Amino acid sequence: LADRRGVVETWCQRFNRVQVQASQWAKHQLADPEMSADLAEIWGPAFVAMDSQQKEDFLVAYEFVEEVKQQFGPEIVALESASPSSPEES
Repeated sequence: LADRRGVVETWCQRFNRVQVQASQWAKHQLADPEMSADLAEIWGPAFVAMDSQQKEDFLVAYEFVEEVKQQFGPEIVALESASPSSPEES
């Protein structure tokens, strides 16, 4: 969709910015003992069983998706609904 509308570069920049922010936030949470304990309480035994890299990857992915929804959700929906379906999308 973004390619057809000529806005791929804009979306790449937006997503890169969100990815960097999500990564920094995840690292901050995992470095703080109180926050880390809260995460274990919230996410439960599956989170506790993860190694450090898995925890970081999980938190970054979760934060990225939530942040994209919050910041760009309406714009993504509008982009999608304004774009006619191509034969391969049907």
